[in-house]
Amino acid sequence: MNIRIFISCFEEQRLNRIATSHFFSKFLKFGSIEKIQGNLEVEICKLLKVKRQLDWPLAAISRLGECGTVDEYYWFKINPVNLVLQRDCFSLGNLISLSPDEARSIVETLNHHFNEDGLYFDTSSGNQFFYLFTKNRPDILTSPPQGLLGKNTTPHLPSGSESVKWHGFMNEMQMLLHNHQINETRERLGQPIVNSLWLYGGGGMPELGKLENQFLYGDSFFSRGISRLSPGEVLPVPSSFSELMRLNKDEAVFLYEDDVPDLDTQLFSEIWVAMKRFKIKKIDLTIFNGVDLLNLSIRSTDLFKFWKKKQSLDSLTGLTLHG
Repeated sequence: MNIRIFISCFEEQRLNRIATSHFFSKFLKFGSIEKIQGNLEVEICKLLKVKRQLDWPLAAISRLGECGTVDEYYWFKINPVNLVLQRDCFSLGNLISLSPDEARSIVETLNHHFNEDGLYFDTSSGNQFFYLFTKNRPDILTSPPQGLLGKNTTPHLPSGSESVKWHGFMNEMQMLLHNHQINETRERLGQPIVNSLWLYGGGGMPELGKLENQFLYGDSFFSRGISRLSPGEVLPVPSSFSELMRLNKDEAVFLYEDDVPDLDTQLFSEIWVAMKRFKIKKIDLTIFNGVDLLNLSIRSTDLFKFWKKKQSLDSLTGLTLHG
């Protein structure tokens, strides 16, 4: 059996808890570590054989998991962001999580303004993003904002035959936000203002290739969406390794997006014991901290390479690697 673990976490305190766990220390001692380019949900789409449309249909998968249907619409995710003016460009400053009242207020403004354009908006109960949906299939390719923090946004704006039209929509959104009441309040409280909305993850009803000898564990909107595409293939995280073995699958995939696992629980301790006994061949741990993807990989045979020099990280926030 192989194990794949995906963790998305932006909070420094939680990242530090992962980095100081016994489970994680084994990767530093025996495993290989590398930064990789990409987005956590995109990597999961590739692994689980979700069929790419113009974009990876991240919004439609999350919507399917949250509401159970995507109807005939084409869906995008929209992240509230703070753009920072540099000398000759804007860089992406922060991804902003709004309160339910703030999210509803912005969505109400957007729906009022864009209704005649055939663009419709809805909140997500997680409040980290909105949904934009339309009956048309826009000819644009987008980039997820995660991984773009601190970078020039221009090369990552929507591209394609309709890009000029959609850049115009995004400019109108910025104008609506400029004097919005939530920003007046946020500025008064010393909180970062929402001066733009980032569009990504477009697609209609997703198609999923059959999961071959894989089981996915998780409870985020995204994993529930995958579950509805392939009923019965997504389960709650097991409490023990024996539960994994009873399923008799070649690969177990763990997805943690809305919560961060305690890597020192009985389950992960038992996984290490099983690896020493060659019941597990390989473990891949992929962590996304809001900027970088860090992939840690270890094989059962690596546990016996006692001569290996332990690697170290300054932190999981900055992901500075030391050999």
